Amino acid sequence: MLTRHDLAKQLRVSTRTVSEWQQDRSIPYIKVGKVVLFYWPDVVSHLRDNYRVATATEATKEVG
Repeated sequence: MLTRHDLAKQLRVSTRTVSEWQQDRSIPYIKVGKVVLFYWPDVVSHLRDNYRVATATEATKEVG
């Protein structure tokens, strides 16, 4: 189980981004009382199932 800070570090995004994704329900989370936790295997699975990985060629086309 990861905290918001731990998940942000793992995904290399800000904690604010994690909070926004949580509010948008873009990533799964568990709330126990006032504590919000993220189960890493569920987060990875959800991201793989719902988002695609851009190739280096696709990323270059978007920038240029």
